[in-house]
Amino acid sequence: MRFFKTTIFLFFIALGFSGFSQDSRKNKYKNLSPKEFYVFMYADKNSVLIDVSTIEEYEESHIGNSLLAENSKKLFSIIDTVDFEQAIFVYCEYGDRSSQACKLLNNKGFKEVCNLKGGLRAWLKSGYKVDSTKKSIELGF
Repeated sequence: MRFFKTTIFLFFIALGFSGFSQDSRKNKYKNLSPKEFYVFMYADKNSVLIDVSTIEEYEESHIGNSLLAENSKKLFSIIDTVDFEQAIFVYCEYGDRSSQACKLLNNKGFKEVCNLKGGLRAWLKSGYKVDSTKKSIELGF
């Protein structure tokens, strides 16, 4: 009986530590609540904010100072100018496209990638401001 308890104990310890191996953390992005996203994004003055919404969604409303990457070509154009150590904050309307973009960024080797959980809808619901000015979107990428 003692052997059985010891084996179970060691199994759970091994299971717990398996999540801390370097390989399992290698391609993970942070899924942040609107509050966490806001705090971390504005705390890091060197961070990059990327909106992976459609042009129409971006023109309707977006987080101020965000760069629009409505497709992977635009996303890769933006990240070509970013250092691999820079924090990248990504969002979209509901959080689905941004989580896919975060996976792409991790696969490209970026270490600090953060997704806005729930997207712009959760951001607005939490009371954070957006930029709703209609303007021409020509970023030159």
